[in-house]
Amino acid sequence: MEHAPVPRPVVGSPLHLVVLRDQNVEVLPSVLRFDRGRGLIVEADAVPPAPFHKGDRVLLAYSVDDGLYALRGVLAEVLAPTRIYVIPGAAPVMMEKREYIRAIVPIESALVVGQRAPAAGRALTETSVELSASGFRWFGHVAAVAGDRSWLCLRFPGGDGTRVDVRSTVVRAEPCGDSFEVAGHFDDILPEVREAILDLVFRRRLSDLGIQAGRSWNDDA
Repeated sequence: MEHAPVPRPVVGSPLHLVVLRDQNVEVLPSVLRFDRGRGLIVEADAVPPAPFHKGDRVLLAYSVDDGLYALRGVLAEVLAPTRIYVIPGAAPVMMEKREYIRAIVPIESALVVGQRAPAAGRALTETSVELSASGFRWFGHVAAVAGDRSWLCLRFPGGDGTRVDVRSTVVRAEPCGDSFEVAGHFDDILPEVREAILDLVFRRRLSDLGIQAGRSWNDDA
């Protein structure tokens, strides 16, 4: 039985451009502008902290339908400060189903049990939350039981410190050391919030792609 080929990114769709350098790894929100067959023209949303250089090793992470994929290659030409021409070094590979990719993320958060949305001024504390596109595991002190309606409050890192309150349902609550572990699924989440969560998860999962100290998972590429 033949398997369907792994899809390439779709022109016009957002993606993560990962630039692999000796000292660090840069993750740049980007867009695929053109697919020339042999190569791809990718444009970053903003001028990167360090200029692009011909020969940089790169990885494109993107989604098609419900899958998250990675395509590695080399920067063949710098077209503009934000625009590059990438030649893939191999076929794309599936990283994971978007619904299931998850990571434990340090983030300001609170878990509030109740039907009504919490007050906008409710304090958030720095903690670790396991996040995915469909739900969470939250660690802290809260009186919750399976079936409770709840709100997961998050403040995304970054300049504007955007806060979101996501309506959810508790599916499990149990002691975890001197605290509690509460698992839940999202009941109602805006597409842009889901994408922001996936962005956080992807950044935490870079090491799972085999990227260590500027190297991709296949040094022969």
